[in-house]
Amino acid sequence: LPDPLPARLVIVPSPFLYAVLNYPLSGFILLFLFFLTRGGVVLSQLGELSRRLSEYVSRRSPGVLSFLNLYCTTAYGIDCVSLLLTSPSRLYYLILRHFRGDVHSADYAFKLLLLNPLATLLGAGEELPSQLLELAKSGRDGEFLELVSRYAGGTDEPPKGRALAL
Repeated sequence: LPDPLPARLVIVPSPFLYAVLNYPLSGFILLFLFFLTRGGVVLSQLGELSRRLSEYVSRRSPGVLSFLNLYCTTAYGIDCVSLLLTSPSRLYYLILRHFRGDVHSADYAFKLLLLNPLATLLGAGEELPSQLLELAKSGRDGEFLELVSRYAGGTDEPPKGRALAL
């Protein structure tokens, strides 16, 4: 008799757990979305930030975002701005790999192309990109995302003089 259940099917009490167990990246994204809603950041704010960051980077450096998206969609199946806002260390690793391990070039490109525009949109000071770079390089995605959510309108008070009201 044929096996009634497919080999990859795992019986768990919820679709959330099924996604986490069978599709690690989508499970990570679901965990991140749960973290954001618990942390006080409304998902529409994150969508707005993602959209504005994509537009900003596309205007400032035409073609670069499309080039980065080729890497990100090939490796992880999502665009680079979404990857930055879900797993920044993976995006940093892709950029580092593109520069064949040259840390200085990867740091410069990551900061110039993504972190500086992100800080500008969040209305943060000049120290935020450096902080975010160190968190992404060390694989501390949770702290990176917590810091971004704080500036994007989370539970902590963001700095005065925000450039973008999300």
